[in-house]
Amino acid sequence: MAQDVLYIYRMIGSDGALMTLHGVTQKVRQKSVRGEAERLLKEIAKARNLTETELEDRIIPDCDLDEKGRYTFDYGVRTFSLAFDSEFKPVLRDEARNKIIKNLPKPNSKDDADMAEDARETFKAMKKQLKDVVKIQTPRLESAMITGRTWPTEDFLTLLVNHPLMCHFARRLLWGVRTKNNAISTCFRVDEDNNLVDAEDEPFTLPDDAYVSIVHPLDLTDELKETWGTVFGDYEIIPPFPQLNRPTYSFEADEKGQSSIKRFKNLSIPGLSLKGFVQNSMLWRQGAAEDAGIVNVFWCAFEEANISCTVCMEMGFDAGGGNWSEDGGLTDVFFYKGRQVRYYWGSQRDKDVLALEKVPPMILSEVLYSLYKFTSKYEES
Repeated sequence: MAQDVLYIYRMIGSDGALMTLHGVTQKVRQKSVRGEAERLLKEIAKARNLTETELEDRIIPDCDLDEKGRYTFDYGVRTFSLAFDSEFKPVLRDEARNKIIKNLPKPNSKDDADMAEDARETFKAMKKQLKDVVKIQTPRLESAMITGRTWPTEDFLTLLVNHPLMCHFARRLLWGVRTKNNAISTCFRVDEDNNLVDAEDEPFTLPDDAYVSIVHPLDLTDELKETWGTVFGDYEIIPPFPQLNRPTYSFEADEKGQSSIKRFKNLSIPGLSLKGFVQNSMLWRQGAAEDAGIVNVFWCAFEEANISCTVCMEMGFDAGGGNWSEDGGLTDVFFYKGRQVRYYWGSQRDKDVLALEKVPPMILSEVLYSLYKFTSKYEES
């Protein structure tokens, strides 16, 4: 039945319907449903002569915002404008009082009752759509930062800076021009009027042949991080996910020349905690259930880099609804070429496995960032 619903969205074909299909690939745990949504998106992308990520850029709804990302709710006498709070949730600005409020107020005797009712219904629907789209776009852009994805100038300006909704994301992130050797040559931000400016707030002209990326802290020197950190602090710009202050990690001295990370192997982590971590993660997917229905690995794929990572668990967790749980560590973390799960044993274990020095620094850092965020509360056994 779930797959039948996917076909209906495919037949509808609107940007909103296709965005919903993409959301299924990110949020639904059932492999059959998620896999069918992925297949349908590939089919649509091929028909439009686009990559999957290029298609995803082009199916983001505008949510009825204007070209500057604005919308005004009119009560006749009073007006309220759409805004986003520090957690990127849709809120409103009371224009008369210059005050942020969470919801539209009930109309008073001076308001036009019909206009106020229309405004309240519009905001109710818009608020839900905005929350759904933001929930999808936030991890998608975070993934783009991690993998160093680039947009050519025209696409960057059209699909991000001048998109009615995505401009709000663009204004909260630090951007950079990426060179052919994958380094960031120049950084800039997008101001409230969708102009490109440098760290001194001087206009910045993006070359027509440039490729633009979301800057990762590993792209920056300490001096540049401090400079741009001051700019973002002065303007009270809060990114939709950690960017400039994001912790970074690398392999340790005793891991040099190795092909796996074992620093988490002695931790005592409850199986049910691991299960919750994996099943609620936007990054990780659980491996297949094996003997007695126990899952022993979880993994993730960095699509554009064509690299994946598998994490092996000492005790694993029950794939079903059972409460079987024993404490154990993460015995092995390894990276390899390709976009599918690899297991600890057998010929697949060593096929295309990368030495840690060969793993892109951002991917290595992000895997460790995710694991440290989860394991920091657990002690060694």
